[in-house]
Amino acid sequence: MAFIHGSGHDIPNFDETIKKIKTILLNEKSISLQTCEAKNSFELLSFFAKHNQKPFSLIIYYGHAQFGNCNENIGLVCHDGSIFSNNDCEVLYNNPPQCMLVNACQSARGKVFNKNSFAYTILKTGVETFIGTHFLLEAERSFKFLKTFLNNFVKVLLLSLLNCRVD
Repeated sequence: MAFIHGSGHDIPNFDETIKKIKTILLNEKSISLQTCEAKNSFELLSFFAKHNQKPFSLIIYYGHAQFGNCNENIGLVCHDGSIFSNNDCEVLYNNPPQCMLVNACQSARGKVFNKNSFAYTILKTGVETFIGTHFLLEAERSFKFLKTFLNNFVKVLLLSLLNCRVD
């Protein structure tokens, strides 16, 4: 699993939320967690390239996303304001994750199967499930969703591990 945090510019309690998310994930010893502070788009691209041998079961991104009218302006916003864009997503083609949750405003904006959609570009890489939003998010509700998702993900993971041990 990978947890990536990008730009938190003007997101209330961003740093505190990052700590809470990491605490949830790090408390579960059965999760192999890789984290990335997306300082810039090259660093995020390098993170994906470095972990390209074995696909992640889940990638979670928390921060800002940007929607625009060309592929260079659509994607995940890094701390320095650079964008991990639709064009950068080709790094995922070799070993796409099973699921990608992008907890960011407008991360799934665009018409279905439209080339100017980050969600569509991610799904084209082979990602089986993409969870994003078409609209703007409110920080508190966004964190509540993410926390509930993670707690349920951990429960399902534990149950699957227990079933493997019983078999």
